[in-house]
Amino acid sequence: MQNGIAFLTHVNGDALSLFALSGKAAQAKIKAGDLIKDLAPIADARGGGRPDRAQAGSKSVHKEQLVLSEANRILSGLLGS
Repeated sequence: MQNGIAFLTHVNGDALSLFALSGKAAQAKIKAGDLIKDLAPIADARGGGRPDRAQAGSKSVHKEQLVLSEANRILSGLLGS
């Protein structure tokens, strides 16, 4: 994945996981670690990562849709879609 950016969530019981991936070329627009830094506070999550991949975890599973909506807003703004 050279040009792509991915943001994923996963709920397992009372745990919400956030994952971000950013390809080498896409890191010029956003780094995975920066995306997680922006989104983790929305879900009361803690985490971190590197420019290519990052993750965070939370117990606020009810905030999954809010995080996904904000991720969509951020990425749409950066990527112009």
